[in-house]
Amino acid sequence: MKAFASEYSQGVSLARQARPGRKTGFIIRRGMSNLRSMLARSFLRRIVIWKFGVRRIPVSTAHFELSLIYPLEEAAGSSSPDLIDLGLRAVRGASDIDLRHLHDRSATGRQYLSNFPGEHYQLLASLVKCLNPSRVTEIGTYTGLSALTMLTTLGAQARLTTYDVVPWDKIEGSALRSSDFADKRLEQRIGDLADPQFYKQNQDVLLESDVIFVDGPKDGRFEPAFIDLLLKTPRKTRALLMFDDIRLWNMLRVWAELPLPKLDLTSFGHWSGTGICWLGGE
Repeated sequence: MKAFASEYSQGVSLARQARPGRKTGFIIRRGMSNLRSMLARSFLRRIVIWKFGVRRIPVSTAHFELSLIYPLEEAAGSSSPDLIDLGLRAVRGASDIDLRHLHDRSATGRQYLSNFPGEHYQLLASLVKCLNPSRVTEIGTYTGLSALTMLTTLGAQARLTTYDVVPWDKIEGSALRSSDFADKRLEQRIGDLADPQFYKQNQDVLLESDVIFVDGPKDGRFEPAFIDLLLKTPRKTRALLMFDDIRLWNMLRVWAELPLPKLDLTSFGHWSGTGICWLGGE
């Protein structure tokens, strides 16, 4: 019992260091760099510390995240018939999307691109196919798998602008190649769209976009700041706004408080959360 108390105290201390300022709860999980030594201990490997109570994780999994379930009526915004119709059409079409031509781009691509449901790639491509947009904006290039996926069903004359704070060729394991940018359908811009000055410089791209896919850092800062700027920008035409990871802890409030017609498609998208909304054009 003393050994357990000692390990528990160490776990609490390390978890507090890992998640500073968290008052309501925290989690010890694999993949947290400053807890690697603790995670080697099988006893703590699948323990959640929640409001100072200890609970064993009820399923066997290599990766999990802290989340919360709550009644939908307590969230802002609601769905709309045409958004539900779009979601249903996209889900039906997603099973027919073939992304095997991208599997050789990276090890991650081989592992995740054709996982449907469970990953969002086929759903992404299907949504683009359903909407046939002339311009798409992606926020969060990272390895480029989502951009390559959307290019698969994007029209020959359409354009995709992807944003990140790190150039694609500086990302380890990037699936992108210089040739992907040759026909000008794909471009990358470097900057922080939560910064008002950079946002204003790129506002025209967002206003011209029919689809905006947000897969940012989920750091509790970027998404609220970006959404605030986005909602304050008048739009004449409607766009589909899609969010990745809406079930992650730092995205729960962002999604719940989003005052737009919205629909949770997690069961057919990314296991960590996929949500779509209508932006503007009411």
